[in-house]
Amino acid sequence: KNSLLTMPRNTMLPRRVGIRGPQICLVQRGSRKFKAYQIVVRHVWGKKPTKHKYIEDLGYYEAFTDERGKRYVQLKTERVKYWIGHGAQISGGAYRIFHIAGIVPPAPMRRTITLAEVRLARYLHEQLKEAGHLKGLPDGIKPVN
Repeated sequence: KNSLLTMPRNTMLPRRVGIRGPQICLVQRGSRKFKAYQIVVRHVWGKKPTKHKYIEDLGYYEAFTDERGKRYVQLKTERVKYWIGHGAQISGGAYRIFHIAGIVPPAPMRRTITLAEVRLARYLHEQLKEAGHLKGLPDGIKPVN
């Protein structure tokens, strides 16, 4: 038997946890060879019943290049800043477009630096220091164990 059918009516079902609130994302438009994306604000998982598929249209991005080698981006920057200020989550593709437009700062580096890279940088630093190329830089770099 399905356990959902036997549960009492007033029992709360477990909800999905994760991103809450509206999200700024890309919706694919155009054809297979000429991809274009509409930048929209939507409710995550479609939880809120609305008349439309998304809350607001924020712009348009054409991923293909024209004859001059340029890509077309149209954004409503004031509305984008409004939604970011009100806590809307930004998807990865939309974040990249907003960074190119100068609305958001660059995304942080996801790669962590290993201990071997730190030791190599310290060794190269000492070599340059002994050669006399690093005059005026601070001393007192503590060793890494």
